[in-house]
Amino acid sequence: MENMFHTAYYVVKKEKPFTDFPDLVQLNSRTGSNMTSCYLSDKACLRFTIDIYNVEREQLLSDLKNAGYISVMIDGATDTGNLENEIVCVKFFNKERGVVQSFLGIEDVKHAHGVLSAVQTVFVKAGLDNWKEKVVFLCADGAAVNLGKRNGVAAKLKEEIDTCLQYTVWHTGWN
Repeated sequence: MENMFHTAYYVVKKEKPFTDFPDLVQLNSRTGSNMTSCYLSDKACLRFTIDIYNVEREQLLSDLKNAGYISVMIDGATDTGNLENEIVCVKFFNKERGVVQSFLGIEDVKHAHGVLSAVQTVFVKAGLDNWKEKVVFLCADGAAVNLGKRNGVAAKLKEEIDTCLQYTVWHTGWN
């Protein structure tokens, strides 16, 4: 069964379609790996991937709860339905793994002022209610919603977290 998980992980890591999974399982079987044939479908690959995600997510949340400090990176994105989302990533130090940088969540943004609310929702959904006690750094692009002097995300976060530093990354065009 372990080989099935390794194969599913390979599919996801290499950004291959789940439909490649059955062929990879059969290839592994031909090389002597003990692979069970009852999981020869793209649906099985999805199931293994979800299980891997759940284990990795649990480890990430445990590490975040034990982290002394957290840096938060945010960026807005628009999906194919033209709906605005806020992507939240975190960076922190872990004694065993060193510096860890990871995607934490994505949340719908109802309006421009909802960016901070979306960020807070991502942390609450992750079970990190005390996240503001650990945040020392915010990284965001130069959008007005992020950097407005009074109502921007950085300004609002600074009101709530006195020790939070701010860093800005500017997007550049492809001209």
